[in-house]
Amino acid sequence: WRLVEPKDTRMEVAALAFPWETLSKRDPRRDGHGDGVKGVYLGELVWVLIAQLLPRVLESSPRNLLKTALFAVGFGAWDASVIMGAKAFELALDAKYCLANVMPCIPTTLP
Repeated sequence: WRLVEPKDTRMEVAALAFPWETLSKRDPRRDGHGDGVKGVYLGELVWVLIAQLLPRVLESSPRNLLKTALFAVGFGAWDASVIMGAKAFELALDAKYCLANVMPCIPTTLP
């Protein structure tokens, strides 16, 4: 295993241009019908950018895209394991109080 430098996962696209029709597809409200306001939500713009960039990045640097995706999965798994560990610890600390509500015969104080 070696340390990964930022330049090792660099992905570049020379230019990106797409027509307005790509954004306003399937929804006449985005084109201004009804209220006269043209526009899209930020989330829609992000998903359109991802859809336009992904094929180009796959063509230009598939290896770096795979490295970045694997690192993202690794960090996601690490975060999930930390959260699950914290939840399990919290549940263990709170167990005697939860069990006292369900089973009153269990004492909540130590002898």
